[in-house]
Amino acid sequence: MFSAPYYSRLSLLPADPPAFTIPTTSKLSRSNQPSLSLSTYPLPDGSWRWVSREWMVDMRGDGQTQYDGFEYNWVFRAKNWRPFVGALSAGGWVRRRRWVRLMVRPAIARKPSGDAIGEAASGVLEGLSRQAETGATRPPSVLVTSESDEYDSNFGEDDAVQVWTGDVERDWQHCR
Repeated sequence: MFSAPYYSRLSLLPADPPAFTIPTTSKLSRSNQPSLSLSTYPLPDGSWRWVSREWMVDMRGDGQTQYDGFEYNWVFRAKNWRPFVGALSAGGWVRRRRWVRLMVRPAIARKPSGDAIGEAASGVLEGLSRQAETGATRPPSVLVTSESDEYDSNFGEDDAVQVWTGDVERDWQHCR
């Protein structure tokens, strides 16, 4: 009991939640959750697209998770997860890992008019000042635009690749 904790899926109880679910305190909602894997996990709705190809363990290093991405608790529940096990294994009966994957809701592309760079810069600065006022931050996996949240059916996988890879020669010209 007071030794090093041993974690295995074989030591889970029938009442414990299945893999890749959101922990809840309600057994009713837990039993209604579908059995999912990382490859079958759904997007919020049809207007969202995956940007990253793979899921990653959430290891942000901001103190919310341990260095290897684990969080610990007495039981599986929504609250009171901590990034460490207490003295004598206190609060470390169960552990979980948070998995993250980058998704985006594409905006409708608009033709730039006038000083496009100046307009974009002022929009970014306005968003930063608004964020500083409220103190709220969005999760790192959610990208939003101030232009529109409407879905553009012309946005494809090639567009997402272009957003993240860019044009090496043109990008270096901006740095010089």
